[in-house]
Amino acid sequence: MLAQICPHRLGSVDGLRGCLALSVMVHHFYIWTNIKYFNGTWDAPDVNFIAQMGAGAVALFFMTTGFVFYPRILNGWKSTSWITVYITRVFRILPLTLLSVILITAVIYYRAGGTFNATYAYAAAHWLSGFGEPDLLGYTDSGRINAYVLWSLWYEWVFYIAVLPLSAIAMDIVKNRRLPSWTLPVALLCLAFASRIFSKVFNHDLEFLRMLPLFGVGMLAYEIQARENLKNLLCSRMCSVIAVGCLVIAMTATRNPYGISLPLFGIFFICVAAGNNVWGLLDTRPAGVLGEISFSIYLLHGIVIDVLFVDANSWMSKLGFAEANLTLCAVSLIVVAVSSLSFLLVEKRAIAIGKAVARSWDGRKLRLSAHELDVAP
Repeated sequence: MLAQICPHRLGSVDGLRGCLALSVMVHHFYIWTNIKYFNGTWDAPDVNFIAQMGAGAVALFFMTTGFVFYPRILNGWKSTSWITVYITRVFRILPLTLLSVILITAVIYYRAGGTFNATYAYAAAHWLSGFGEPDLLGYTDSGRINAYVLWSLWYEWVFYIAVLPLSAIAMDIVKNRRLPSWTLPVALLCLAFASRIFSKVFNHDLEFLRMLPLFGVGMLAYEIQARENLKNLLCSRMCSVIAVGCLVIAMTATRNPYGISLPLFGIFFICVAAGNNVWGLLDTRPAGVLGEISFSIYLLHGIVIDVLFVDANSWMSKLGFAEANLTLCAVSLIVVAVSSLSFLLVEKRAIAIGKAVARSWDGRKLRLSAHELDVAP
């Protein structure tokens, strides 16, 4: 089965995506064990490193989005067929999201039953858009079944619908004024930081302002890796040490990636985007395969963990805390197996359909080799 999953396109970034998806899984497994054995709540863990395995990993996913879609921005508004961009995005994201909602609905119906009515349809629509995860079929805390992961998809859609086209328009202006293209990501970062300061001064925090610099870092990473001398420098062994050092400091010194740790996460990502494989770890075939199925891992791992701690609770209750943590290995194997199946049966087929629909709409402007056609959050 894994032989049919062929990692490609993004090099070390593909391997990073796989590691990030597993990192989020470990983060949520830790939260569940804390709830079961220490009467904890569904909050970020007190241990910085474990907390950043969730928040920090998602931040790096957002940087990947900015990196992958920056070529579209470089093309500018007029040279991009936006309808084909959105067709491929819909077919890349919604089918697997729909599968996850169906599975979660099945779990809820098995546990508590329920009625499929307009209220359910309204709630399911929120789930599919990523706008929220209201209770399904009246089941309290339905979002816990998938570890509330859909929140990040909402910000991805905001990026596709607003940030991406507006940045393309801005790039046209930059080119008309004969400014270097890197002016745009630098300006975006400055705007994001200025907005954050403004929101703090006036005590009006907009959540998206936290995410905007992450997309900007990804864009800047593309500009840097396009310069051969900088790319060669960032791929050196010394930069591997610096990159990993920055990552370790960011994950141990702070609880979230949005403040002083952002530059450290940014340095790490820029090195990886330039091709630094961290002593070969990110270029291995297993890492690449995990990168291919990372979207499935991200959306489906919570369901597997929830079933373990809820439906198999009587069995888990016989285990001590240390023994329960050992089940993480088995959970990881199950999640990878399930994610491989969902990739082959749902994601891969949906990608092919999306390409066909987009080609029939406007084949002249659709580059079927474009990275973003296959890559998902």
